[in-house]
Parts: sequence; structure tokens; C-alpha cells
Amino acid sequence: LCFAVNAKPETLMAGTRPDKYFMDGGEHNVLAILNWENAKESEIPENSFEFWTGKRLKKGEKWQHTKHQVCALQYPKDSNSLILGTTLNLTALADGRIKAKQNGSICTVAGNKSLGSNEGKLVFTHGVEVVEYSGVEILDSFAPHEVELRIVDESWNVKVEEKNDDNEQVDVRENLKRVS
Repeated sequence: LCFAVNAKPETLMAGTRPDKYFMDGGEHNVLAILNWENAKESEIPENSFEFWTGKRLKKGEKWQHTKHQVCALQYPKDSNSLILGTTLNLTALADGRIKAKQNGSICTVAGNKSLGSNEGKLVFTHGVEVVEYSGVEILDSFAPHEVELRIVDESWNVKVEEKNDDNEQVDVRENLKRVS
């Protein structure tokens, strides 16, 4: 199974190398900022998840690029979206292989096994608690903004509920409900 992924240079001028590639997705976007030269600083354009470092970044925050570094940002189109990004695949939220459906403070994230990686994290804009899941094993959900999982079935889903965003470390595994 092969997916075609297209990202377009944000600007293209004759004789220059583009420093930003943008993938306009359905519910999410991916922006790659390339540094062709020596160290430089960029401003983060949206609240984002940086795929390579696993960091949540705020709009306006400064990003220090080392020489030849790529900063790969995942971010939702809807500023009210609970899902920010994932380490399962750089483009899956943008190209629709991972989908998120939100209903108030409840967000259900679903996908299939053909992502390239069967283990990773779902990263959220606010603290969450897993309330239901199927097709995955929950490996860790101590960090309030992340759920680490392993995909075990061809299709999977994880339902989370937004919680107070007080950065409190909470073990929510005892409250999980596995759906068969």
C-alpha cells in the first residue's frame, strides 16, 4: 500500500532554494522549515507539534535551527481541535490516514495499521484522559498531553476527554475501558 504525499514550496524564486514546504491537509497541515545555511532562528507560525523532537510549540515561539536542520510542524486547521499531532507518521493527520472527530470535550482519533510505525504518541493541545479504546494497547498516558500506544489491530481508535490543563501528572490507566 503506497500513499502519495505532496508538499509544495511556500515560496519559489528563481535561483533560490525554498526554505518552507507546506502540505495542506483536510483537518491538519504539515509545515517543514528547512535551514540550508548556518544556524538561524524562525518564529513558529501556529501552535504546533514538532515531529522530530517531539515538542509542543506555541505560536510566536522562537525555534533555533542548527545548520541543515529541518523543523517539521504538525498543526490542526481548527484552533479548537484537541489533537495537535502524532509521532506515528509525519503526514497521516494531514492526508487522512489518521482522522479525528471532536464532539465538545470528547475527541476520537482513529486510523489503520498501515502508517509505517505501530508505536507512537498522540499529542493533544490540552490535558486529556483516555476514556475508551480499541485496536491498540495503551503504553503510557502519564503525561497530561500525550497518549503513547501500540497498534495491534488493522483498525483502531482512541477516545479521549479534555481535562483541566494544569500540567498535573496523572496515572489514568485504572480508568481505561477497552472496547472489544
